[in-house]
Amino acid sequence: MHPKKTEILGRKVYRSVKDLPESPDAAYVGVNRYLTINIVRDLAEQEAGGAVCYATGFIEAGEEGSELQERLLKASGNMPLLGPDLSMPPLSDKVAQDLQAIIHDLMKAANPFDFQMFDWNDEESMARNFTAFMTEKFDVALCLLDYPREDIFDQSTWAGAERGFVRATKETGTKAAVLSTFSDTISEEVAERLMKDRVATLAGIDAGVAGIQSAVDVGAAWRRPKSPPLLTGFDNSNVDAIEVLDEAASKRFIAENGVPVPPGHVVGSEDAVEAAELLGYPAVLKALGVAHKTDVGGVQLGLADANAVSDAVAEMSDLSVSFLVERMVQGVVAELIVGVARDEQFGPYLLVGGGGILVEMMRDSVSLLLPTTNEWVLEAFSKLKCAPLLKGFRGAPPADLEAAAGAIMAIAAMVENDPEAIVELDVNPLMVLAKGQGVVAADALICLNQTGKD
Repeated sequence: MHPKKTEILGRKVYRSVKDLPESPDAAYVGVNRYLTINIVRDLAEQEAGGAVCYATGFIEAGEEGSELQERLLKASGNMPLLGPDLSMPPLSDKVAQDLQAIIHDLMKAANPFDFQMFDWNDEESMARNFTAFMTEKFDVALCLLDYPREDIFDQSTWAGAERGFVRATKETGTKAAVLSTFSDTISEEVAERLMKDRVATLAGIDAGVAGIQSAVDVGAAWRRPKSPPLLTGFDNSNVDAIEVLDEAASKRFIAENGVPVPPGHVVGSEDAVEAAELLGYPAVLKALGVAHKTDVGGVQLGLADANAVSDAVAEMSDLSVSFLVERMVQGVVAELIVGVARDEQFGPYLLVGGGGILVEMMRDSVSLLLPTTNEWVLEAFSKLKCAPLLKGFRGAPPADLEAAAGAIMAIAAMVENDPEAIVELDVNPLMVLAKGQGVVAADALICLNQTGKD
């Protein structure tokens, strides 16, 4: 879209948003801050998928900029908007004042993520600017530079920014890197030159940012206390010495070890209604001793009264003569799976992931070697695809992650206290209620080692 041109690089150009033949999936808005507001309003009215705004001079530009940013947000309506400032925490007053005294008149010393280089080829000016900027004591300073090919273009005009940046890193002792937008816009020759000055080179934004995150993760890992030795395993190839507990027995086992389970009774078909009346409705009925109960109709949820329970028993009569009746868990925010499995090399480990009936399809899980800590369990939650659900998605309350971590630590303790006892454990789903309301293990299956026992 362009206000005057009719064609750019062979592609038709439209004069305004309203002239577009259809709503764009996304728009990049590269105009001044005043026009940005009008264009964003037009995009929102056309139900565009979203917009990225490039302009500066909004909240970082004082009272006027703050007012413009409010107008921009109002103009965007419900349309997703990225920019105009991907702001980090603001500069300190001293650094901002020192910078404002020496930078270009068109710059505003406010956003450390958007330090533009108007004095591009003036090494002395750039060195002063960068040095004042780096006195903020950042963990790392990044300079975004894209170099042209040496065999075609003259790179000499890049020297002012590059050498000014290098001088500032040496004077302030700041860890620093030059980041290119793409992998092929920084050459080996440039990289060698920068690395001699102890400035890292990051080829491409995606790879560069991922590299910085990896460095942060490695540093965090180094600062952690030394982990205790991994638990030793045992030979579980002797399947004849493994006892498989049914759901009711598995739930008793984990309940005795600190994992909450729903109130329930194991009954025959003739006592199911009475058990449901005692527990309260809505009720759940499950056929015991049946593999993959959900797939074969061995589970019925939300039974509202005695007639519903009686009908459910009749429908399951060909599956089992023994049933588990429970009061149905309500107020569930999210469902997790918690498993214990064994690896020949690393021994027993925990598997934590998004649970429920879609667990195999979603494949959303994190493995934790044992022994583990409450902190590591909470960190594992943040790595799951279902993490937004746990934090409170679209108005839903946040999940009780502390209670979920507590239940998982209780399962870990079962293994840590007797590493050879549990061959396999599967809690799915671990139903997580709203923050402060706890968790409930809605289903469980445990395989116990009986090697050497009569």
